[in-house]
Amino acid sequence: MPIRHLFPIALALFACCAAPAPAVMAQTEPGPATKPPAAPDPAVMHPMVFFDAYGEANACGPGCSEWIAAEGKIDSGSAARLQQLLARLRGARPPIFFHSPGGSAIGSISLGEVIRTRKLTVSVGHTIPLNCDRDPKNQNSCDAEIRAGHPVEAKLDLLTAICNSACVYALAGGVIRLIPPWVTLGIHDIGFDPAIAKIRHPSPLAMEVAKAVTHTRLHTYIRRMGIDEGLLAEASATPFTSVGRLMRDDAARFGLDRREFGETVWQFVDKPRPAIIKMFFVRADNGERRYVNAFVSVSCTPWLGGKAVVMLARQRLANDTEAVVGQPAVNIRMNGHDIRLARATSAKLYLWGGQLPLPTFEAVSDEAAVVLPGEELGRQRGPSADVSLAMTGFSAAYAELRKVCAQETAQAKSAQPATGLPPLGLMQEGPGASAMPSLRSNLFADPNIRTGVGPPAALPGWSKDQDGTAWSLMFTPPSSRRQE
Repeated sequence: MPIRHLFPIALALFACCAAPAPAVMAQTEPGPATKPPAAPDPAVMHPMVFFDAYGEANACGPGCSEWIAAEGKIDSGSAARLQQLLARLRGARPPIFFHSPGGSAIGSISLGEVIRTRKLTVSVGHTIPLNCDRDPKNQNSCDAEIRAGHPVEAKLDLLTAICNSACVYALAGGVIRLIPPWVTLGIHDIGFDPAIAKIRHPSPLAMEVAKAVTHTRLHTYIRRMGIDEGLLAEASATPFTSVGRLMRDDAARFGLDRREFGETVWQFVDKPRPAIIKMFFVRADNGERRYVNAFVSVSCTPWLGGKAVVMLARQRLANDTEAVVGQPAVNIRMNGHDIRLARATSAKLYLWGGQLPLPTFEAVSDEAAVVLPGEELGRQRGPSADVSLAMTGFSAAYAELRKVCAQETAQAKSAQPATGLPPLGLMQEGPGASAMPSLRSNLFADPNIRTGVGPPAALPGWSKDQDGTAWSLMFTPPSSRRQE
């Protein structure tokens, strides 16, 4: 069969779009995990758009405030659109952040080749414009600004970003590839999209030959990008109707990101509860898995006078044991001061927590550091294995948290005398978990967390353990309450 007859079929072979689910997950099991596809999200099913985005200091990492947003579905024209944007940037090479369910396998190869030729850094992140609307039907639409090539003020959301299927191949084109902590990549075999092909009813033989040609091109491309061919073998073994998740161990094994340590800047998040968070990963020494994802967060409790809750959490390991609530404790060092955190229990995470007056953090500068005991992160015992986290972005994020906390604390004080209860709106857990839940619902919405620190005994909704050493918050979300 002439190759020219296979070309439209090959263009219609997609390595994507069966499951555009959030890339950030609290995966607890090592190795690729297979999930059934989720319903497509219309917001990311449009053809990929590239635009110049900028934000506040450190918006896209330490010293980075400008980036290229790559949002949507990869098609045969994606590479050309990126070339047009790069021409307008006149030699500037900001990093690219992908938020994509995937797309055309051939299109991803072309896109990755442009990225490699221009020697660009790539990562995963959802770009959210701040002063315009991504919906083209709305009056204050971003489309006009993007089409004109104007920079768009925006922020990066790593918690809801996706990079599935063909997006992974485009990501492979980066000279530097930075996969954020907790992010997983979605892979599966290529499939056929009749809406793209000019041949609406190709024969089984034509399909088989076109698929073989596309696999060959992907193999050649992957080798040229310096990626282990095991990536393509793993993807080919996963049916197009499913999605396999690449954990950080897999990303390192295939050469997508072999860093032994990585961290985000401190960021303020407002859902499901206002908090500031730093996510990170470290290489472990425990033999079970090579890498462990973790995070440190600071939030406030308006119903307790605005006290700060500090939390250290990581993925669970097979050798973790269920400890007595409150023990063993762990000390972390922030800005030269020791903070003692008590062991807490959670079905999803291994974590510690503690309460401090919120103003404690006012003296913490962006030049300080947080030092964590390495042995609690799957590393060897001793100071040499401890993990030091930068405080970049902390001051700005803390200022946001302090402002929101003051507002909610005032609301809690005005509401509590009438009901005797903390305001319900301040205690609700985050969105329910989906087939592929986001990091937000996994990490911040566990109503069963029990810590060794607690509120006054008179506060309704809290109960004390039988030994009197720990407090537990017993809360039933409204959606699960029995209707009377």
